[in-house]
Amino acid sequence: MRIGPLLFLFVFVSATVGAPIPKSLKKKQNFDYDGYWEVVGQNSSGKAEPVSNGKYWMIEKDKFYFGLKETEINGSSHSGTIKTPDEDKPWIKIYSANTRCRLEIEGDQLTWVFANDQNDSLENCDPGQRRMIYYFQRAKK
Repeated sequence: MRIGPLLFLFVFVSATVGAPIPKSLKKKQNFDYDGYWEVVGQNSSGKAEPVSNGKYWMIEKDKFYFGLKETEINGSSHSGTIKTPDEDKPWIKIYSANTRCRLEIEGDQLTWVFANDQNDSLENCDPGQRRMIYYFQRAKK
């Protein structure tokens, strides 16, 4: 009985299964948040709420604007700034001085979480205590 070829095959398959997937083969995530968005839902500390702070938002890299009507959105409307503290994690943002945020985009859907707790790890966009969440649909302009 020849064990050598079987042992080689077993070792080769075991090493292949455990090998990490090269970055070039991993699914590319979309981080294109720029554009016009319509708020379709809002959640505060785990409870659904009526839409506030404007029905339409516009995001431009590190700035965002919001208003009640799409036509109100421009450089003079209500606005804020966001920063990306770590370019390796483009979904994590800092709003104003110290409010941490997470943005997730899937197709034309955007979820934006504002964490009001500095200990919140922002591992996901699920509703929870001391979280303000906005749900958006990409708006046509």
